[in-house]
Amino acid sequence: MAKKKQRLVDDEVIETRFSMKQLARLLVYAKPYIFHIVLAFVLMMLASVASIFSPFMMQEAIDGPIKENNMMGLMYYALIMLGLNLINVLCSIFRQLILTKVGQKIIMKLRSDLFRHVQEMSFTFFDSRPVGKILARIINDVNALSDLITNGLFNILIEVFGLVVLVVLIFNIDVTLSLLSLAGIPLLLVWMLVFTPRARDAWADVSKKSSTINAFIHEQLSGIKTTQAFTREQKAVEEHHRINGEYKRTWLKAIFYSCVLNYGSAILSIVGLTLVYLAGVYMAKSGVVTVGVVVGFSNYSTRFWSPILSIMNYFNTLNSAAASMERIFEMLDEQNDIVDAPDATVPEEWRGRVEFEDVTFYYEEEKPVLENVSFKVAPGETVALVGPTGAGKSTIVNLVARFYDVKAGRVLIDGIDIRQLKQHELRRHIGMMLQEPYLFTGTIRENIRYGRLDATDEEIENAARVVCAHDFIMDLPAGYDTIVQERGGGISQGQRQLISFARALLSDPTILVLDEATSNIDTKTELMLQKGLNELMKGRTTFVIAHRLSTIKSADDIMVIAERKIYEHGTHNELVAQGGLYAELNEAQYRFMKITE
Repeated sequence: MAKKKQRLVDDEVIETRFSMKQLARLLVYAKPYIFHIVLAFVLMMLASVASIFSPFMMQEAIDGPIKENNMMGLMYYALIMLGLNLINVLCSIFRQLILTKVGQKIIMKLRSDLFRHVQEMSFTFFDSRPVGKILARIINDVNALSDLITNGLFNILIEVFGLVVLVVLIFNIDVTLSLLSLAGIPLLLVWMLVFTPRARDAWADVSKKSSTINAFIHEQLSGIKTTQAFTREQKAVEEHHRINGEYKRTWLKAIFYSCVLNYGSAILSIVGLTLVYLAGVYMAKSGVVTVGVVVGFSNYSTRFWSPILSIMNYFNTLNSAAASMERIFEMLDEQNDIVDAPDATVPEEWRGRVEFEDVTFYYEEEKPVLENVSFKVAPGETVALVGPTGAGKSTIVNLVARFYDVKAGRVLIDGIDIRQLKQHELRRHIGMMLQEPYLFTGTIRENIRYGRLDATDEEIENAARVVCAHDFIMDLPAGYDTIVQERGGGISQGQRQLISFARALLSDPTILVLDEATSNIDTKTELMLQKGLNELMKGRTTFVIAHRLSTIKSADDIMVIAERKIYEHGTHNELVAQGGLYAELNEAQYRFMKITE
């Protein structure tokens, strides 16, 4: 049986591997905290030195006070060892607290930068990426760097420092035992060369599978009503089980290689310790070294491999975080295709005159949506856009708001190419009313105020009254302070639309876009709302996208979009008289309404 095609594909394979350049880029985020990092390094060095010299004190105690049965001398060494261990513990605790705080501040800044960058990206960016995979970057991938920064990135330097001090110390004590302690290093290097690339690739796969499962879960939860409406719950569970199984297998594979790396080095440390014991006992019997030196070296051998194991653990962390780091910087490096021109301006007055000059646009090359489209809309005019689904009606209003840039031609507002206008000012003067109004979690008052954050409560209530939303809001348990759940859960679709109308009115836009804005409102409510809509549209250039032609009969101009162009345009009566496409659509809707009466 052919393998079923995967509905959600994994992220692209990252070819560029981790490099010091990426690490240096990450360390830029640590620059504001250099004082705290230096302090942590000092504490780490003190802890490392105290830890290293503790076995030396034990060696001296065995060969001195213990051998001579000198209790006072032994007490002296015991106090020194106690002091060294206390220094080690206290310095380690404060170092960990400092680095954890610094690490979390770095993570917060990195996540904030990533979120801010995503917020500023154009629609093109979101068209090509599932929301779940963007969430995986901002949450999972950033979290993956937390342990790297807090426990690995800074600690690795002190581990190397301690290792160098320890090697110098043991070679000064005895060269033969030192060489035996280091005997496993060549094998360890071979071990790392064989298994480190495998572990790195495995953790990269884990990152990809994690992104895929996040995207799948987000999609399924967002479309849960559709899933239940078509009784596809079991299908969704089966698909989740498949993706979850792939994630589990990938995770276990990554853990396997990490364990091989980790415990391989642990086994080599035991081999080195065994050689030290065997040679040490023989050398002690021969009188070459003392018993204290053998005991001290056994401790040194263990402590020598301890930073090695820490470094190996760091590489495991690095392997798991490398792909996440690559993906984060890849997203941060993503260029926004909609940017303000260096000399972008803000008009002294917004009148709302809109012009398209030979505009051509496509989402995919060789598949144009609009070709050489030209028209003019005078300030305060109402223009209706009708036509078949996918003809380009929404594309036109998206180009007006500069959610996309034209591929050829120009879009002008008040005689200025919108590419020469500052984006935020442009969109601040355009009110968008969509078919699916989006309400944020919070109160109704906060959702209406979203249109203008400095609006007073009185202005909010006035806007709601104009669009006929005030009465139903006051009937709610907490009125304007009623909490709306995500996407407006708890209130009807029509009520959500009315709230979004009030939000648009409050923002006082120069250009108004109504994209099927009344499609979810019943006929009675729509008639009641028409007065509010007239107030909303008064004095504003308005684009109305509607399939119900009865709602646009009073438009100043109706443009029929078909075959990548303005197929015909005029008033309702003019277009009906022409007997063209609009007349056919009008007649078809009229017959349908007669049948359904």
